[in-house]
Amino acid sequence: LFCVVSKSGETFEIQALLEELLQADRQQDLLVVTDPQLGSLRKLAFELALPSLPIPSGIGGRFTHFTIFHRALLERFGIAFDQILQAARMERDRLKADSAILQQMFQAMVSPQKTKMILWSYGERFRGFADWLQQAVAESLGKKNSVGERIGVFPIVLQGPQDQHSVLQLLMDGPQDFSIWFFEEQPRYQNSLDSLRSLFCESIYESFRERLENPETSLPLVHLKSDLSESELGTMIARFQALIEYSGKVLGVNAFDQPGVERGKQIVRQKLKK
Repeated sequence: LFCVVSKSGETFEIQALLEELLQADRQQDLLVVTDPQLGSLRKLAFELALPSLPIPSGIGGRFTHFTIFHRALLERFGIAFDQILQAARMERDRLKADSAILQQMFQAMVSPQKTKMILWSYGERFRGFADWLQQAVAESLGKKNSVGERIGVFPIVLQGPQDQHSVLQLLMDGPQDFSIWFFEEQPRYQNSLDSLRSLFCESIYESFRERLENPETSLPLVHLKSDLSESELGTMIARFQALIEYSGKVLGVNAFDQPGVERGKQIVRQKLKK
């Protein structure tokens, strides 16, 4: 099954891939996921009678984790989606009652003279979460505010322990203009490689903690551990989505649009017309 996902239906890469699939006579293998009413992809789904699911009009792509498409996709592979939803709702209610943790996380993410946010994932499953968070932070908060100031931090995804051998030296002794977030996967049943990976994560984290007393190298540090169960995943996604909304309000930007993305698309359209 090919899931053709584009909220607007105008994403060029999706249009090109869809054309290839239709030319290969794979129409019976398509599921369209797009705006419920608008766009060329919705029109095509109607004309060809393709099965489809809606992306709610008021939700941007990076905030769609709890919509019907994710339910369909995850339940297809045996994931208990209702557990994810229940945990997310509980976290939402907790944060509405007390937003102190969002303030703490915001200060760790956006602090003076820190222009980068290192998202260091230890564990393959956490890599996907870090990739989503990179987009959520960059596309939601990299904006000009109401008075024209340029706002945002540059999120950079690293994989552990591999990147200890490529960029750790720079982070240790190079410019100290970043916060660093460690995401450590804790499998329910650890083998020797899992244990070694956790040991590396703990050790590298501790090496940065040793420098906190030195003003020159003091960095915002966050260390999150999870087994990425359904309930923990729902909690984490809800918390970080709330953090994005909270940060946008504090920074004075609209966290839910992406005006800087549009110009490149306009140039592509102009070139395609030639």
